[in-house]
Amino acid sequence: MKQTKIQILILTISLILLLSTLGIKQSVYSKEDMVKMRFGYPISFITQDLSRRDPPFPYKYNGFDGSPWEDSFSINWGRFFLSYLCILIPSEIIVFLFLKSKNSSN
Repeated sequence: MKQTKIQILILTISLILLLSTLGIKQSVYSKEDMVKMRFGYPISFITQDLSRRDPPFPYKYNGFDGSPWEDSFSINWGRFFLSYLCILIPSEIIVFLFLKSKNSSN
């Protein structure tokens, strides 16, 4: 039971970390750069068209700046899951090693 709770916690925290990467700012230097803004880390998984805006260049946007109702976007689910695994697998390894060292010291 304890193992299941830990697993759910790791899955949830990894998802929160992944979604928080949408806040990483991306620089744009021209109107053409704004047509396909890519967000998400470590592998970008959201593409958004922010070309309707007219900012002074260079400008920085993050994935939370655009409105899903006003700025068209697409989610690449394959890239989303790959990015999620890139966060989840190291998290799993760290927790496993931590729990293993904790159990061996008892």
